[in-house]
Amino acid sequence: MTQNKTTHLFISTPTGIFFEGDVELVILSTISGGNITLMPNRTQFMSNIAVGKLLINSVGHPEHKVCAIGGGIVYADAKQIKIITDDIVYDKDIVLSWAEQQRDNALEHMKSATADEYAKYEAQLRKAISKINIYNGQK
Repeated sequence: MTQNKTTHLFISTPTGIFFEGDVELVILSTISGGNITLMPNRTQFMSNIAVGKLLINSVGHPEHKVCAIGGGIVYADAKQIKIITDDIVYDKDIVLSWAEQQRDNALEHMKSATADEYAKYEAQLRKAISKINIYNGQK
């Protein structure tokens, strides 16, 4: 029995399809389990995605892509990987000045925020720092 060497990746956002195509693997961080590599022919898997880096295909692959993702949900099985998120951008499309502004804005608001507001600004801060780090080629 031959196994597929690729799996179909579908990344959806509220504004439309961010990515759709066949890939060899996807690497992302989950909220509960750290980094995970999703490959073809796997058992079913579903998890919440943590803020951080998402890699499409391995380094050196002609279609290797690096993204900053601000959370979401992932479902994978033997033939497909589906990701739903409201915050994803390719590393080459990150606007550093905007990410730095978001970081500074979050830090400023956290100083006087209520508990509920603090959580919102903390999430904004994590997303901004993630984008800054990915832009600078870090984790």
